[in-house]
Amino acid sequence: MTYYLPNAHHCFSDRAGGKIFTKLIIMPVTNPLDAMVQNVYESSGFPRNRVFGMAGVLDTARFRTFIAEELNVSVEDIQAFVLGGHGDDMVPLVRFTNVGGIPLSELWPKKRSTNWSNALAAAAARS
Repeated sequence: MTYYLPNAHHCFSDRAGGKIFTKLIIMPVTNPLDAMVQNVYESSGFPRNRVFGMAGVLDTARFRTFIAEELNVSVEDIQAFVLGGHGDDMVPLVRFTNVGGIPLSELWPKKRSTNWSNALAAAAARS
């Protein structure tokens, strides 16, 4: 699916003076995020440092929340990262995840087999 913003730069002009807002940034938040950011960048005419997305931030927050709920700890104690695009391409970096400085592998029950990508998708569905 292709999204196009015809003459998007006109959307950001000051009606009174016709000036472009020089400090304006654009941050699309709709999926597919990477494609939307690229489309907005190309159609807006804005420089690349003023059009961006925050792809992994929400998925990382969901991953941290899932771990916090499962281990009954504060989400603030969890350091974790998720890479890749939202959906099947996201990769939770379990090996580099820790809770209060303790590796997740030492805290997560060994008998519990976890498909982290599925767990993350389930956490996303709950939020």
